Amino acid sequence: MSQQWRQNSQGFRIKFKNQSALGNFITILAVLAGAALLLVVGVWIFFILLTIGVLLLPWLWWKKRKLIQRMRAQAEAYQAASGQQGEANPGAGRVFEGEVIATEVLENNRKSE
Repeated sequence: MSQQWRQNSQGFRIKFKNQSALGNFITILAVLAGAALLLVVGVWIFFILLTIGVLLLPWLWWKKRKLIQRMRAQAEAYQAASGQQGEANPGAGRVFEGEVIATEVLENNRKSE
């Protein structure tokens, strides 16, 4: 076989003595069957993951909803404790480069100019 390799050095082709058209057909058939099996397994894995996602997303949505409710309740409790409940617009002001500038400071700067 090593002599055939040296003589037929047209790449990585190795010729066996009993290679026939039927052998080539069986090889092609085996490759196609393997590709089809791989495709079927891939589709099954996709549908299994899709089913898990469909079942998991409502649960995650429900948990997120409960978390948002708790965060809002904590924010309201914090505002009530700090005395900011009566403020008309607690988020009023501008943000410049990550720093909050209160509305009163902006108005004072405008008046002084």
